[in-house]
Amino acid sequence: MAIHHPHNHPIHEQLDRQYHRCLAPTRHSRIKQRWFTEPALAGLGIDEILDICATPTAAQNPIVRSLIARHQDDDTDATTILLIALLPSLTRIESTFTPRQRRDDAYSALWAAAGHLLATIDPQHEPVSANGCPRALISHLATRLRSSKRALEPEHRNLCRRYQRDGLPVVVSLDASHIDPAAQDFVSQVFARLELERSLPGDVGG
Repeated sequence: MAIHHPHNHPIHEQLDRQYHRCLAPTRHSRIKQRWFTEPALAGLGIDEILDICATPTAAQNPIVRSLIARHQDDDTDATTILLIALLPSLTRIESTFTPRQRRDDAYSALWAAAGHLLATIDPQHEPVSANGCPRALISHLATRLRSSKRALEPEHRNLCRRYQRDGLPVVVSLDASHIDPAAQDFVSQVFARLELERSLPGDVGG
């Protein structure tokens, strides 16, 4: 499975490379062996996991929760697979951006917001629909990213609600010029850059 996107964004290109590294026979075997202790992941190959995650039913949720837990424990292979599973949702959100948002590289900021969400969400979270039925976790994550103001700090979210009237999303800027897409630890760079920008005052923009 190749990752295609009309903008050939460097995040997609790097995820594609990392995905194919995970599929290398020896590495794939080690991943399956390492994940065998996870009931939701045991015995599943990477493409099987992605196929299940692509189906918008609650059957994917134990797998996604396991990937989130492993991601939060610094399992970079779980991070790669989790981000690929979320990629279609992010590209759909990106398709709704205005030309100005694209010029401002709001898509990179959207990835930063996704990284923050995956780093902070409770791995045991079980989303439900308005009528109380279980909901697909990937869809829930996408909805949170799409419908929120995408403010990464509670105080910025409150400030946005109090003073912002035009409905534009508020994001923490992620300057792509500071990211080296050729590096092996690209995803770690994205998260590290996110944490750096979160620590600086006055870095929230619309």
